[in-house]
Amino acid sequence: MKGAATLCIVGLLILGANTHRPACPYKNSKKLIRNENINRLSNNVRPTFYDLVLNLDFDVKDPKITGKVEITIDVDSDLTPNNTLHLHSNVTFPELKAIWNRNNGNDTLITCNIKPISSDDITIECPESIIGKNQSVTLNFIATLQQDDMHGAYLVKYQEEDIQKLMIATQFEEEGARRVFPCFDEPHFKAPIQLTLVSKNFSSAEWMANTESESDIFDSTTGVYTTIFKPTPPMSTYLLAFVATQDFTIHYRTLTPSYTYSIFIRKTAEGYWDTAINAGYQVLNLMNNYLNISYKSLGNSKLSLAAIPEFSAGAMENWGLITFRESLLIDEGEGTTRRDIQSIVSVVAHELTHQWFGDYVTLDWWSETWLNEGFAEYFEYYLTDHILNDTEMSYQLVVKEQQDALKVDAYPNSIPLSNKAENVATKADLSTEFGTISYSKGASIIKLINYLLGDDAFHNALSKYLTAFKYSNPTAVNLTHYLQSSYNGTVNLEIVLNEWINASGYPLVTVTVNENNTISISTRKFSSSLNQTGEDLTSKWWIPLTYTTSDKPNFDNNEVTWIDPELLSSFHTQLPANNESWIIVNLQAHGFYRVDYDDTLWDRIIHVLNTAPQTISVLNRAQLLDDVFNIARSMETTDSKQKDLYLRAFNLANYLKNETEYHPWYTFFVEMQYLLDRIQDEDAITALKSKIKEIISSQVEIPSLSGSTNSSRNIDVLKQNLLLTWACKVGHVECLQWADDQFAVYQNLPSYFDNNFRDVVLCSRFATTKFASNDYEYLVSRLNSSILPLEQNDIAKALSCLPDDDVVSKLFNLTLQDNIQFSRMTFNTIANGLLSQGKSKIIATLKYIAKYYENINKKWKGVGSADQLVVTIGSKSSSKDIIDVLKEEFLSNSSFKDNDTLITAVKAAVGSITENMLWVDKYGETLSSVIIYGDDTTSTSTTTSTEPTPTTTSQSPETTTESGSMRIINSDLLWVTLYVLAIKIFFNYHEIN
Repeated sequence: MKGAATLCIVGLLILGANTHRPACPYKNSKKLIRNENINRLSNNVRPTFYDLVLNLDFDVKDPKITGKVEITIDVDSDLTPNNTLHLHSNVTFPELKAIWNRNNGNDTLITCNIKPISSDDITIECPESIIGKNQSVTLNFIATLQQDDMHGAYLVKYQEEDIQKLMIATQFEEEGARRVFPCFDEPHFKAPIQLTLVSKNFSSAEWMANTESESDIFDSTTGVYTTIFKPTPPMSTYLLAFVATQDFTIHYRTLTPSYTYSIFIRKTAEGYWDTAINAGYQVLNLMNNYLNISYKSLGNSKLSLAAIPEFSAGAMENWGLITFRESLLIDEGEGTTRRDIQSIVSVVAHELTHQWFGDYVTLDWWSETWLNEGFAEYFEYYLTDHILNDTEMSYQLVVKEQQDALKVDAYPNSIPLSNKAENVATKADLSTEFGTISYSKGASIIKLINYLLGDDAFHNALSKYLTAFKYSNPTAVNLTHYLQSSYNGTVNLEIVLNEWINASGYPLVTVTVNENNTISISTRKFSSSLNQTGEDLTSKWWIPLTYTTSDKPNFDNNEVTWIDPELLSSFHTQLPANNESWIIVNLQAHGFYRVDYDDTLWDRIIHVLNTAPQTISVLNRAQLLDDVFNIARSMETTDSKQKDLYLRAFNLANYLKNETEYHPWYTFFVEMQYLLDRIQDEDAITALKSKIKEIISSQVEIPSLSGSTNSSRNIDVLKQNLLLTWACKVGHVECLQWADDQFAVYQNLPSYFDNNFRDVVLCSRFATTKFASNDYEYLVSRLNSSILPLEQNDIAKALSCLPDDDVVSKLFNLTLQDNIQFSRMTFNTIANGLLSQGKSKIIATLKYIAKYYENINKKWKGVGSADQLVVTIGSKSSSKDIIDVLKEEFLSNSSFKDNDTLITAVKAAVGSITENMLWVDKYGETLSSVIIYGDDTTSTSTTTSTEPTPTTTSQSPETTTESGSMRIINSDLLWVTLYVLAIKIFFNYHEIN
């Protein structure tokens, strides 16, 4: 599964909505989960086949579907008690009776009693023993079509050309199948499922399931359509899916070897599918060749991609019927941005990878979710890199996944990749498994393993692993066995990978040089805990050490030195005998660890970055930035030393004035957003924005009207978008003027407008004081009239950029209107956008929630409840003022005193804010001092003498600068300004006349 109910806070808040990473209660943000225990089923009973019939006719006022399931079961002789079956079920029964069929014979039927034991479980008690193979049990049931929760089977209401349409969609991972039919709803219970759909409301042409239709029947006397689908391969219940709707279209693509490949999409979006369907075709071919296991040989002759108008998950890997949020499948034709092409391709790659890793071979229990999601995340980048070869996705994996995982895994409450099964015993535990560790750390460790084995051995190991465990449930122990069998290195991978897989955290490698230029290392566990007293910081990891030195720098050196944690003192290497020689450890960031250097080595590295940055590889430049800032914000030390650490970090970042690659900039802006989110001193915030503006100005390129990005590399377009986002955000004058002018082009000459910068232009234009109400009405009109979810996303984010606090009520009122034309998913985009705009918007949001709590939950509970918004606010706030508002508006409000869910959310938010405030208390004053005053002693350091003269950013667009490239850009900008002015005059003239 890729993503979840809210937009990814990392993409939206840190990088100014520069990415469409799906996402986030599962990945990177806190989610409000009831801490209920999970009742596991006995392994003495196993399903071998499901025959499931669902009648999809329902009353809109009380939507329910009726069904019947016959489960064929093997029951071991040691089942105790031997007459009772335990099943997962969150449905109701017209009568509490089940029919047990001994050995599937017609003369051995037994009537058994159904006893609900919780909201998720039932027991079936029979009058005699049920032990034996080839048993079956039949149950009739009624399932609720969810309306305020997009799990299980749920009802989707969407607008199509001003007409409300209905759809039934499903989302069964992790525990949704039991909401639709009684079953063995755990991943290790795999069995074929034969689904039959029956309805008067929908025809056979209007529904899809995991497999192809086996037979379609229409009864003309009753008007009932019946479709019997082919049995699925043996699979977990969470992978079952079906979709039923009206006015959708199916586009087929013939593939060789022949099997059915199609895309299922609403009719108004017909034709906007090329990116997804072409990507799927290429992914299938790449995976077939990579693993030597074709999709068809997995056991399913059908594969469909379905775009769901309202879908809380980003995408879901149901075997043969992959469901997507519309914005991750529907493109914009020729107007699709590079960012969105990359996003669609990568999510398609992620979900198709799951057909092998997750569907064909499935984790045993959610405690090893990384065996599904880690591989899907890794191949998401690998496959997209091969399909879009100008994206540098293998590099993006490092800065977007590995660096994110390094941050999360540094806290003492982090979880290991392979958790103990007993540690995933509640719904909250289960939700935690679908987070950064399973996805991002999983992908990072798999990347490391690929590096250690080499491509051919890695391919071979995975192919053998998949073949050995087809239709079954291996563990990480099984995986490492096959990795070791293909490894030709000097260590036993099953031993050296043990700590990386089965323990949380990772090491910090500290590199020291002595007076003879001899290098030695030491290690400890890296921790970002605010109080490390009593924490075990002993490093227990075998470290795959790679390095290069200044005498013969080779960042592609594949020689790995394994460092036994018991033999650290045995490692030494020699640098050239001069005062400028340096060493870089962890080449290309292959290893999952941080590196610190002593003062001497840091000074030498900063010197080379400022004098010849290309000497160090781009990934190591990004990793140096990530390490230096995270070490500064995580070390327990004196205020004086803390100041030195942040001074070093900003001194190193000064080299970015000469940085031309995307990846170090991405890392830098992640760190800057972290600081902006936590600094409370307004003078320090202003000073930090000025510092950012000084660093980025020489690299900001203002696009000209005629400057098409068609010939540019994808990664360069992403870099330009990222720099423009931040330039406008910190007040770069030319950027703001460009955004203002481009908005007029967007309105009046859309064919001349480059959508690659639409998100920047719209947000930056609306964040200025030049806002006009007619512009607001124009965007709202575009939001309602657009049929393309990607454009809707950018418009919704732009509306949240409005500077006035009263925009909060304006936008929430907009989302609460009846018969809105945009998807309910847009609510999350607007809400999270508002929460990214600072303290005053957050306070205004809380006051609105308190006033209209019931309205929000009634309208939006399925996609963004008021309670979840409160939790999200807490996770990204660090101000006592917000705690005061939470207490005043909710805890002291008598109307909420009996609302346990809301009070729990508020208390969780207060706890999160209090935790964030501890960081501010510890580091805030020192950090503010560094940002505002710096350190005069740095003027004599080796790093400042080589800094380029910063480009002035306060000049008017037509003023030439000291930079030749900027002179050309500003010349273009002059013509853009004049051209747009002419456009404005022309349209104003015709409007008047």
